[in-house]
Amino acid sequence: AANTFTAKGRINDSNLDVAMDIHGKLGGKYPLVSGIIDINKADLKSLQLSTDSMILSSRVSIETEDLGPGHIIAGVYLDSNILYIKGKTVLLDSISLTGSSSPDSSHVSLKTPFLAARLNTNYELSQLPGEFEHLWHRIYPGKTSENNVGVNHCTSVDASLTQHEVLTTFLPDF
Repeated sequence: AANTFTAKGRINDSNLDVAMDIHGKLGGKYPLVSGIIDINKADLKSLQLSTDSMILSSRVSIETEDLGPGHIIAGVYLDSNILYIKGKTVLLDSISLTGSSSPDSSHVSLKTPFLAARLNTNYELSQLPGEFEHLWHRIYPGKTSENNVGVNHCTSVDASLTQHEVLTTFLPDF
């Protein structure tokens, strides 16, 4: 079929040991991707993604589903997460980022052992960048004169933090 792809392979390097099996379809309103990425080892400092010595291993599952015109459900799940940093082994099971969008609502949820956050809106996902820009100009008006938007624009964000070793590792005074 047009615009479909499959990515299956393995990288076996001393700094990056990854296996992937993903497939999907591009070209619609939203990309559709599903599959598994096994990160056996990613040395983030050697890969120049961190200035600190940090090694990560994880299993990433990606799922998206097209439910019809303007409707999508998506999820990214990280399981068996281990982070080696500053001489410590930090376990981070499990992490999920899920979302759904329809023409009149969007919901995004992030759950980790130390953070739970949720965004709810009454407009579709593709409108979020413009809505965030509008909110930014409402908070910091600057030279923007257009701070009024039509009725029925609702956005809510809820977040909570929980004490966890990853926070004290990155933020020692937390």
